[in-house]
Amino acid sequence: YPPLTAPKPTLPTKTAKSRQRPDDMLLDAVIVWESLFGSNTDTSLRITSSLAWLLGSSPEDRLLKQAHYRKIYGARSRVVHAGKYLSLDETRGFATESVEISIDALRALFSTHKHLLNSKDSAARSLDLMHGG
Repeated sequence: YPPLTAPKPTLPTKTAKSRQRPDDMLLDAVIVWESLFGSNTDTSLRITSSLAWLLGSSPEDRLLKQAHYRKIYGARSRVVHAGKYLSLDETRGFATESVEISIDALRALFSTHKHLLNSKDSAARSLDLMHGG
């Protein structure tokens, strides 16, 4: 397979164990999402929709997952771009979930969706997934 432009599958686990601050853990886990499915345009939509396609079990489930992933990605964006702080409980929740989602996505990519490893880059991987699974 060509090199995958994503962190090694152990990153989310190491991040979860090594980071003391939940906001750092949230940012590191969402970097995994961006490495898997990010693009220069429509980044939030691409990433959250791709994750929903990868991890959802039905159209209804994908809609729910995409909305939830968008909420987590939005929290990350508020921390990074707006410098706004979330409550510690909210940050911990998003951080824990984002690491779990990253692990699930990497597992799916390396097991049931290996063909996506051949995608040119993360933007192409996103389109390949949404257009054909």
